[in-house]
Amino acid sequence: MIKSRLRFVSGIIMFLLTFSINSSSFANISIPEFIRIGLHYDSTATSLVNLSSNHGFRISRLNGTTLTTLLDISGETNLRVKKNAYYINNNGNYVEYNPSNPPANNSNLEGPHHVKIGNNFNNITDAINLRNALNSSGLNSYVFFDGQFKVYLGNFISSQDAQRRIDELRITHPSHNYELVNPSATSVEIVNNNGQRVFAYDSSIDICISNLSGNPIIVNDRSFRGSIIFKRFTGSDMTVINRVRLEEYLYGVVPREMPASWNVEALKAQAIAARNYAIRNINKHSTRGFDLCTTQHCQVYGGHSSENSNSNRAVDETRGQVIVYNGSLVEAYYHSHSGGRTENSENVWSAALPYLRGVNDPYSLRSASANNSWDVIRTKSDIESRLATHGRSVGSLQDIQITQLSSLGRPMTVTFIGSSGQSTASKDFIRTVLGLNSTMFTLNKETTQSMDNVQVWAGNLGTTRRINIKGASVISGDNKVRTINTNSQIHVRGASRSDTIQPDTIVTGYRFSGSGWGHGIGMSQWGAKVMADEGFNYEQILRHYYTGVQIIKP
Repeated sequence: MIKSRLRFVSGIIMFLLTFSINSSSFANISIPEFIRIGLHYDSTATSLVNLSSNHGFRISRLNGTTLTTLLDISGETNLRVKKNAYYINNNGNYVEYNPSNPPANNSNLEGPHHVKIGNNFNNITDAINLRNALNSSGLNSYVFFDGQFKVYLGNFISSQDAQRRIDELRITHPSHNYELVNPSATSVEIVNNNGQRVFAYDSSIDICISNLSGNPIIVNDRSFRGSIIFKRFTGSDMTVINRVRLEEYLYGVVPREMPASWNVEALKAQAIAARNYAIRNINKHSTRGFDLCTTQHCQVYGGHSSENSNSNRAVDETRGQVIVYNGSLVEAYYHSHSGGRTENSENVWSAALPYLRGVNDPYSLRSASANNSWDVIRTKSDIESRLATHGRSVGSLQDIQITQLSSLGRPMTVTFIGSSGQSTASKDFIRTVLGLNSTMFTLNKETTQSMDNVQVWAGNLGTTRRINIKGASVISGDNKVRTINTNSQIHVRGASRSDTIQPDTIVTGYRFSGSGWGHGIGMSQWGAKVMADEGFNYEQILRHYYTGVQIIKP
């Protein structure tokens, strides 16, 4: 009895010790509640965005993690957000123009010069009261926020026009103070369908615009959960950012990275891998004001518009779960199809990560994917052009050689030999420069036989010469004149000897025969589908593709 109690107590102590060790191991894992996704930026940044909502809009200030409501707009279902700039306003349809070349004889021009009326306010209520009083007196004004609340009037195309308006106001409305406001490189305006400004602000402050009901908000023609932030960087067009909860972000990622109709266990594995990726890559685009983009550069994200109940279920049933190795989050890379074997991370990129070890993957090859096998033929001129595009020109291409294989059979280096030198492509750059689906391939030459430049014996010269004999006329054994029109070998007989003229073998291109799609690191999505269809659960799938990992919920 005493021994039993001792064993029971020992078991409890071991459990508590194990729980304590595991808890402390995962204590450094921080999962953010919200994430920022760049919808438009750099070359896709825009001067104007249409917002739609079925229940009006809420405008809030985000300060750190604190969200404070500034203004609710319940009477509008459509708004336009635009940078403070020069526009032609055709009944609410805005077309930006260059102020150095303004359109002639157009009375619908608007500009970035304004008139500030009255004092600065610490709360929006006082600013709205002044705005309402001004509007009642015939002065169509609006609230501007840059840390303090102000009331602005007008959108003048020049400071002279704004100053003339100030001079008029000092006569007609002498009880207020007036101040000229020159163009701001970070200012953003919100207007309604009638072209009336309902709010404006300095975009260096985080201002969030959301659906007043909490439902998704429509940005141009796409729907997004959460809120939308607009930023201008030193006079640029607007960078458009979706601030959304991490789990709701995954709703928009999983069905864009894996078909939502697939087995839910595969979708769960995808959800956890995508969650890991998002957390590990927070701030990847921090210099642009957001965390991740919507493309394959990060993870493909389609917002609320792309959601599906099956993939949402996968996210919900794995909520908060992540993949760890020795207590730390892993880089949960994934790809479409492994080609039958995944690869060690250092053989594709640079870092040797212990949980990204190559594994046999018969599941991918049992899939219905078109990438179970593929053939790509590249002509010499095509490869020469591709090499030049990537700064690897070798002149006229003479040969291609696979010069190193990984232990798992993927080409590690491919050398291109040409008339002006040679160049070696390594690891994942191989598929980039050659435009291949993956690096799981073999290489063969595409050849043809030619009589265009064959070597023959010139008896009168006592030596050999290279000549084009295709199309040449010869006297055959039956004393008839015949034309050589073949690229096959030709038997000839002279007075004292006979010989065979062999055609030259000409390399016309290279055939790459392979399997798979993508970099081959981590989880194969097609392999995950087959594993799920064959009865494996999401944890088994993840542990197959990521070596020595745990799936935990911190």
